[in-house]
Amino acid sequence: MVKIAIVFHSGYGHTARQAAAVHQGADSVVGASATLYPVNELTEAHWAELNAADAIIFGAPTYMGNASADFKKFADASSKPWFAQAWRNKIAGGFTNSEVVNFSFQHCHPGQRAPMSRGREQFCGGVESEAADSPFRL
Repeated sequence: MVKIAIVFHSGYGHTARQAAAVHQGADSVVGASATLYPVNELTEAHWAELNAADAIIFGAPTYMGNASADFKKFADASSKPWFAQAWRNKIAGGFTNSEVVNFSFQHCHPGQRAPMSRGREQFCGGVESEAADSPFRL
């Protein structure tokens, strides 16, 4: 069984919705098992599970052109397994979402689809970033 870890931070629920969609897709693959790991809830046991995973998918909202502070805190904490090369040769992926007025291709991470827009809403990867009651919702 291929173990896929989805590590994410969600400040307002949008990234959590993306993480749930990634989880649903990954978990639907025969021979794969996916688990969600919110960065604010990681325990020592979860770190061991991340080390044992075959793939890690990272998700964070984009605030002010960068990953959220909570996700950066997780990234800093991951320096321990990085230094020990515990994640060497793992498959990795990532996703983000953002709403900004000025949006360009530089905000999409490699491997994501081209940025799309409708009104002021901007996003990468084809997943909306607006709340359900927004006039910009797809």
